[in-house]
Amino acid sequence: MYEAGIFDGNDILVRSHSAPETAHARAGFGVCCLNINEVKYVFTGRPAHQLTSWNGRNALEAAVRFYTSVNGLRSTLRPEASIQGVIPEGGIAPNVVPARAVVDYYIRYPDEVYL
Repeated sequence: MYEAGIFDGNDILVRSHSAPETAHARAGFGVCCLNINEVKYVFTGRPAHQLTSWNGRNALEAAVRFYTSVNGLRSTLRPEASIQGVIPEGGIAPNVVPARAVVDYYIRYPDEVYL
């Protein structure tokens, strides 16, 4: 984008998340420069119609239990570390047992030793 001239005539600030080699925050930066790991968990089940749900295996139920368990870990983290997550996939229709569910997390931390 820079080479295409998109930023010509603009004053900008370019920021990025630090890599493990630059994990130590500089004075005045607070916690803006934390390492970040992107993690994706995929849960696989077996689809079934809700009228015969016993024939299926609910991937969304497993993902929700996992998400809830990870949420419980937040209270044990140091203040400068955080876990942020979403469930972007959890089924195709309310009347079908979900065969696939996905949980995405960002894990932010000050140093690899802590993680």
